[in-house]
Amino acid sequence: MLIRICKIFSVISLILCIYQHYCSANDVLGCNGFVKSTVGEIDFSKVEIKMFTKQGSLKDQTECAPNNGYYFLPLYDKGEYILKVAPPLGWNFEPEEVTINVDGETDSCSLGIDINFVLQGFAVTGQVASLGDSVGPKGVVVNLLSTSAIPKVLLSTTTQVGGGFLLTPVKPGQYNIEISHERWHLAKKRTPVTVKNGNTEVEANSLVVSGYDVSGSVTSDSEPIMGVSFVLFQQAKAKRFPTVGCDSSALTGFSPTGLDLKELIPICHVASNAKGRFIFPSLPAGTYTVVPHYKGMHSIKFDVQPQHLSFKVEHDSLELPMVFQVKGFSVEGRVL
Repeated sequence: MLIRICKIFSVISLILCIYQHYCSANDVLGCNGFVKSTVGEIDFSKVEIKMFTKQGSLKDQTECAPNNGYYFLPLYDKGEYILKVAPPLGWNFEPEEVTINVDGETDSCSLGIDINFVLQGFAVTGQVASLGDSVGPKGVVVNLLSTSAIPKVLLSTTTQVGGGFLLTPVKPGQYNIEISHERWHLAKKRTPVTVKNGNTEVEANSLVVSGYDVSGSVTSDSEPIMGVSFVLFQQAKAKRFPTVGCDSSALTGFSPTGLDLKELIPICHVASNAKGRFIFPSLPAGTYTVVPHYKGMHSIKFDVQPQHLSFKVEHDSLELPMVFQVKGFSVEGRVL
């Protein structure tokens, strides 16, 4: 009887040992939590959670449950890992990543504590364009403003190469986008935007830079010369845009005869100041030619070199690479 009881006990112990080993082998450790939103309902399935090793190698990744944003990533080895949220471009989460030292006992994953990522807002993207073009300049300040009686700057950024910009995080609502620059003239500097449950793109051609400053200098024996006129020419077939700070009336005494300016027409003119500096304050992107003209009293006409200079305005301010120089003079008249 005692022997039978011992055999039964041994069998039960063996079964319990096997069961315990089976449970231990299948007790999978993992990191879990939720993707949450403070800005209303979103499609959680668009968001992934990725797990990286300390060295930056991708170990695992998973989509979030579409109904509640739950995720689970299994772990089979202890060590240091980084959990990162991978949303659509422009969606802003806090935190963006969490570092975890998995020891099997004290860390959040081992304790089954949720590691949550909370959506703070979406992105507003857009394009600041040059007048008559689809792309624009780098360095324009872009502000997201409230629509209150006294607008408040909520977010600010600057345009990248080509004129593109991105503002994030932006919660659903109505706003104004306003651009500014300390030197460039703006044709369209403010536009409304409505953000719903996703990224929003500002309508094309709603933020426009009308032109860029082009400057140069004129000297004689390294001394600045005041009062030299500079006449701006453009291709006759080119699209004409209004000029700012440039006199469009005919320049008295000026004639382009003999300068080989075929298919070019004069647009406007400016004059050098006491420092020998001249500036066209706002020229749209395009190709131009500038011609110097310096005529003094008593029909004295000064020779200024070069006689003309062609240049191209792109999406930035421009300093003309060549200094104009007064070389000599001639007297116009007739022999009696």
